[in-house]
Formats: sequence, C-alpha cells, structure tokens
Amino acid sequence: MVTDTDDPGAGQALSLLERMEQLDRFRADSATPNSSRSLRADLDVEPILPESWRTESRPQRRRRRRRPRRAWARKARWGVLAALAAGGAVTASVLIGVPRYAESVADERAAEYRVALNELGSAIPGMALALDDLGDAELTGEQLAERLGPYGRFRAATVGLSGTARESLPEVPPLFPDNAIDELTPVRERLALVAGRSDVLSGRLTKLVGYRSSFEDAFVLPDLPLTAASSDVNDVSLALAEMLADSFEAISDLPTDPFLDEHRAAVQETLDWFRTWEIDYLEELRMGNRSAASALVNQARSRLDRLQTDLGPPVAEFADWARTELAGLERDVAAALILVPHAD
Repeated sequence: MVTDTDDPGAGQALSLLERMEQLDRFRADSATPNSSRSLRADLDVEPILPESWRTESRPQRRRRRRRPRRAWARKARWGVLAALAAGGAVTASVLIGVPRYAESVADERAAEYRVALNELGSAIPGMALALDDLGDAELTGEQLAERLGPYGRFRAATVGLSGTARESLPEVPPLFPDNAIDELTPVRERLALVAGRSDVLSGRLTKLVGYRSSFEDAFVLPDLPLTAASSDVNDVSLALAEMLADSFEAISDLPTDPFLDEHRAAVQETLDWFRTWEIDYLEELRMGNRSAASALVNQARSRLDRLQTDLGPPVAEFADWARTELAGLERDVAAALILVPHAD
C-alpha cells in the first residue's frame, strides 16, 4: 500500500484538487467580483503551480522614466529669457531715447546761438553812438576810453559769438536720426559769417583806439626855454633825448590800418624831423639867440598841432565805414536769428 509520503506526486495532485475546490467556493461566496484586492492576497496561499510547472513570464518593457529637469537648467532658461527681455528693453529705450537726446541737445545748442546773437545785437546801437567820439581830437585817451564804454561790451559779445560759432555740432551714434542737429548746420555757418564780420570790425576798432592812445604818448615836449645858461642847456638836451626815445617807442606801437597808414607815415616823418630840429634848437640856445630859439619852438609846436589835426579825417572816414558795417552787421544778426530753430 502506497501512502502519501511514499508518493510525492499523488500528494501534490490531491493538494491541487483541494486548492481548486477552495477557489470555486471563494468565487461563489464573493460579493464584490470587481474587488481591488488580489486573489493571492485574499486567499493567502502560495502559488498553486509547482515550481517545475511554471513557465517563465516574458519580461515587461520598462517604462522610460522622464528625467527631472536639473535646477541649473531651469535657472539658465530663465536667465536667457531675462537677458532677452532686458536687451529688448534697452533696444527700445535706445530707439526712443536717441532721437529725443538729439532733439534735446539741438535745442540747447540753438538756445546758445540765440543768446550769443542777442548779446551782439544789443551791443550794436551803443557802439554806433560811441563812434562819434573817435574823431574828437580834444578828448584825451582816458576820456576817450570812458566814452567808449559800449566798445567793451561790443568786443565781449563778438568774442562770445566767435567762440560759440567755432564749437562743433553735437554727434549721435551712427544709423540714428540726427535731423534736429542737421538743421543747425546752416545756422552755425551763418553764425560764423556774422562772427567773422563782427570780429573784423571789432579788431579794427581796437586798432583805432590803440592808435589814439599810442599817438598821445609821442612827442610830449618838455619845457623849452628861449634862453638858458650853459649848464641848463645840458638838462634841456637830456630832456629832448628822452622825449625822442619815448616817441620812438610809442610810434613803434602804432597799429597799422588802411585808414591810418597815411597819418602813420606823417608821424614817422615828424620823428625824423625832430632829430634835426633838436640840434638846431640847442645850438641857438647855447648861442643865446632868443628870436631864433623862439622860432624853432613855435615851429615844433605848430608841426605837432598839425599832426594832431591831420588825425581827424582818417578817423572820421573810419567812423563812417564802421557805421556802415554796424548797420550791415545788425541786419545779419536779425537774419541769423530767423534761422535759429525754436524748441517745440
């Protein structure tokens, strides 16, 4: 008689039948066929098939897991987006700001042009009135300087306009509109012409005033006695020598100008004449010839008076020319002011 222990296969078959019956009972008694619990967990049994009967299951395809983004990658992405946004903002601000900057700079430069022109224009009327005093031979150098106060203002306005006209126009980056600055080009050119004309007039006025001042320092005669002792004659000789030296220095400083060249030649001729006159006068003084000494003194003073009078006509001609130039300059200033654009 074969027992269960003697036949292992029979025991496994019997165990299998029992397990199948148990499975049928479970199915019949189950109230929830769609229960989420697994059969193996509910039965709490080991697999019913022997190890030798099981077939090797096919390996399931592994589901590819999505790799999580790294933190640095996310930061880099946001950094790029932020950089693009910032670049776009900068570009937009440049595209908008550069034209506005050009207009602002152009308005400031136009205001400087306007101020410089108005300064010169307001100095012209006073300068025209001051020209009447240039030919007054009775005015001393100090008196003439006081009367020519408007000349100082005119000269300062001329220098200011010249400096403004020489300044280069503002620059903007390439490929950006610079229409507002381009509009200043003809204005700057007109300013240069006005400044040049004013500078010529101012320069010649400076020469004329300097001529009057230097001429007054020439031929300042010392005391000329008609009789003198032998010892006093030497003192008179030294005084005349000093006068001629001062006159030579003053004449060397006389400015040159077409209106004054003829008078300047007469001054130089008078200086040469005085060198001969000095010898004759001292000789008559030593000899005690009073009448001859008196005649020589009168001759010297008469020559200097005539030289002073001869300065009047060229100064008057100069004043007429200067008035004409001032009138033309005033028109030029008005025309230049029309060209200066006004800020919107």
